[in-house]
Amino acid sequence: MIVAFCLLISGLYRVDSQLYATKTLRPRLSRLLRPSMALRARPNEGEGAPRRSNPYFKKGGVVYIEDFLPREKFEKIQEEVSRLEPDFRKEVGSIARGREGMVAPKNSCVHSILTSKEVTQQIVKEIGTKVFPADFPIEIRRYTFGGRMRWHEDDILYAKPQFEAILTVENKGSLSKTEWFQNDGTISSVSSRPNSLLVIKAGEIRHRVTPVLRGRRTIVKCIFTTTLKKAPDFQDQMPEYN
Repeated sequence: MIVAFCLLISGLYRVDSQLYATKTLRPRLSRLLRPSMALRARPNEGEGAPRRSNPYFKKGGVVYIEDFLPREKFEKIQEEVSRLEPDFRKEVGSIARGREGMVAPKNSCVHSILTSKEVTQQIVKEIGTKVFPADFPIEIRRYTFGGRMRWHEDDILYAKPQFEAILTVENKGSLSKTEWFQNDGTISSVSSRPNSLLVIKAGEIRHRVTPVLRGRRTIVKCIFTTTLKKAPDFQDQMPEYN
């Protein structure tokens, strides 16, 4: 009798354990197998490292980081971009549509913050390549309603491919995304949030910007390079606004 009772209890325990494991593991497995791209927290890299709770990923040669700049520096950039807005002009000679902007003045905080030693060091750490700010103009760009950019790879401006860094200044419900092809042919995407940084290596990553369906999206594009030796068509790639 006692043996039978023990066997009964043991069997119930095993069934209960299996049910518990199924309930707890199934959601975890569904998250792992879900096709959409999940943002993950970066591991702690020791004292003095950038905050690792920021949503972050490296996927298909693209690096994406949220809360990239300290709040006070990002707010300075927002204020400067807002102040410069009356000087925005339609972009000329670009594959983008519905985009306006300007070259950031060298005496602006947009230029000084994004070419600072601190920002450069953080980008070097994220991409694993020793780079420095390029001598190509920093651009402030705004996508208005319908604004988009077709599939393309960024033109190589230097003797070695540069890294293009995109800081999102505002994205007011635009529903616009940056999409790119991974090595296996699949497409990944992200709807970049204000104060996020997206880094793409020129000449390697085919990507596009989907149309702005409402509101607007404003970014700052700056370039980091390993050399200042120019590609033959460097001057032809200079931005034009009219």
